[in-house]
Amino acid sequence: MADIVRSGDLDVRVVDATNQYPLIVNSNGSINVVTTPGTPPSVTRVSAGGVTATNVTKLGGTNTFGYTIPNGAVFNVQSFEFGGYVPVNSANPINAKCVFYYRPNGTGNVTGQVLVDIIYLNSTSFFREVYETGLYVYTGDGTRALDLVITNWSKDDLEASRFLIGYY
Repeated sequence: MADIVRSGDLDVRVVDATNQYPLIVNSNGSINVVTTPGTPPSVTRVSAGGVTATNVTKLGGTNTFGYTIPNGAVFNVQSFEFGGYVPVNSANPINAKCVFYYRPNGTGNVTGQVLVDIIYLNSTSFFREVYETGLYVYTGDGTRALDLVITNWSKDDLEASRFLIGYY
């Protein structure tokens, strides 16, 4: 089949039998498929966590934040974030970690817990881990929890923040 001869800025439009989904070939050779944007799913966005209420004590101090997944909710984790700084004029670097656990028996209950991810801060003040859709999906029963546990191994107290972002 021979090429269609065209000149100028002529655009070509091809439509399906219902005339709903046009395919447009632009004069620059690019192709557009025009569709009506889909309706986004009805979801509840979650950004849980935040700044630690008090400094995480130096040399082994811990702080736990737990997010309980609502009964029947299918929670999709999108990202896990951890950051902090030593809130004194100190030459000592940050040396801390935040561990992300799935705890089927509730916040703080280590029976049956599953390690999801860990972020280490060694002189870095912030890190974000972003997950592909569907990688970490948990169904809630009103008890099951996602816990973020900070441990500070710095020589000074640490002010920290951690966030769990997703939707159900």
